[in-house]
Amino acid sequence: MGVLDVLRTFADDTNSEIRCAVLRALAKLGHPSAQAWVMSGLSDPNASVRLQAIAAIVGLGIKGAVPELVRLRDDEKLWVRLRAEQALEHFNPDNTEKRTVGTTG
Repeated sequence: MGVLDVLRTFADDTNSEIRCAVLRALAKLGHPSAQAWVMSGLSDPNASVRLQAIAAIVGLGIKGAVPELVRLRDDEKLWVRLRAEQALEHFNPDNTEKRTVGTTG
């Protein structure tokens, strides 16, 4: 059983801390198959997991996540909205269309 097999076992764990740890490990490994797992973390019901998924996306340079990051600018949690905006700026630093992230929530 390889590292990816072990991570796959825990990717859908009921404990959000374990799901966050899986995302951190995937980002460090940088394996091509990590992209789908990391992307799925953006839709996790737990805000901490969504934040970790955003960090992993930036770390792995997954530009295909931009549409999902745009969606997360309207997340119910302020920190998720802020990190999504920062990730978008990372992928497109010259973007002149900055959007103010709301502070409610």
